[in-house]
Amino acid sequence: MNWTVFAAYAKGIWAAVGPLLGVLVGAYIANRNQRQHWLADCKKEEYRELLTAMTTGLATFIRAKGNVIPAGERDRAVADSWSNVMESIHNKIFIAPQIERLSIFTLWADALGSFKQGNPTGPSMELLGKMLRDLRDAARNDLIAESQGSWFQNFLSSPHNKRVSK
Repeated sequence: MNWTVFAAYAKGIWAAVGPLLGVLVGAYIANRNQRQHWLADCKKEEYRELLTAMTTGLATFIRAKGNVIPAGERDRAVADSWSNVMESIHNKIFIAPQIERLSIFTLWADALGSFKQGNPTGPSMELLGKMLRDLRDAARNDLIAESQGSWFQNFLSSPHNKRVSK
């Protein structure tokens, strides 16, 4: 075998295949990064919506308990607020595991149930404050972890790179 001829053919093939391979690898990396940013944006938006709904709901309950809302509108405002928060808790797709892990639904229902019956400055307020802090911390940690994954780690953990053993 003539190695000079082989080397010439290999260079010719590499000249055609090398750039194509580079484009494919670059497209794969760009796609993975774009997907990662999209997921982080979706999570950020869901955390923002949930925190806004819960904060607005809490403010409505405080105004209702403090007689700031007129008596005729109080029950309707509280029911609407309760409904908005419950809807916001249940319609989250990307942060559902964090909502379940933090028991947001149960804590919200328990805290506001006791809030309706008792003092607005009692344990229910402490529970709601802790729940909101925990949710903000989970959002911060989740979004920081999302942004710190390198493309190489993502590439290695990709399901396409897992070997299937039979």
